Amino acid sequence: MTAPLVDILALMAESAAMSLALFDELEFADVVDPLQEFAERTGLVAAIGQDAVQEIISAAFVERDEVPDDYAAQLVRQWGMADSRDRWRHTGEPPPASCDAPEQRRPTANRVPQTVIDAFKIVLDKGDAAYLADWLRDHAEYAAVLLDRLEEAA
Repeated sequence: MTAPLVDILALMAESAAMSLALFDELEFADVVDPLQEFAERTGLVAAIGQDAVQEIISAAFVERDEVPDDYAAQLVRQWGMADSRDRWRHTGEPPPASCDAPEQRRPTANRVPQTVIDAFKIVLDKGDAAYLADWLRDHAEYAAVLLDRLEEAA
């Protein structure tokens, strides 16, 4: 039980250190005090001692004077590599069979958001063919499904 809490505290400390580097308006106490409170509330201080907790927290703040220029790209890559559905985007391997690329998906009746369906009904009620054509052009990814629904209803 202690090991996951140590890992969580370390991740939280890394995030806090990066936040401190990114946002000038933050004070050191603003980001460190919640880490200490977490360690106390979860019993981590009692389990490993205050010195160990402070060592974990302080390790994240060592040499964190600047945020790397590609920090956002690094985060996206880390998150993508951690998700088996997205790992292929970073490794060059083919996507998993269960992962349809978004451009290959065609909206189906159950994938059209209700807000789009409601808007389509309002546009139809206007009775303006040119307005309808423009609206369908602006919502091309749903046009075929919406027109199919319209034909079924007629």
